[in-house]
Amino acid sequence: MKIGFLLHRGIESAELDRAVELMREARAKDHEVNLFLMSAGVTALARQEIAELALAEGAQVVVCDHNRGQYAAADNVKGARYGSQYDLAGIVHDCDRLVTFA
Repeated sequence: MKIGFLLHRGIESAELDRAVELMREARAKDHEVNLFLMSAGVTALARQEIAELALAEGAQVVVCDHNRGQYAAADNVKGARYGSQYDLAGIVHDCDRLVTFA
């Protein structure tokens, strides 16, 4: 199953911890996980768990580059791809389920 996660909340939100937990559970069950960070959600790049999801756990992490610039978030997180709303549209189109943290 392909599961898309959309995160609008920033690094300080409790939703980020829950999102990471759900993504890890999905990967443990061999589901494909695609995470799109936008708005304040791009600040989640500062959390080690996001890089771990991309590198060690096989999740696809895509960051809205426009919002990344607005929030001055990291632009060099290994494993993350920097894209646009076009990438989000592709994730939504291709996934079986979409979980949004707004």
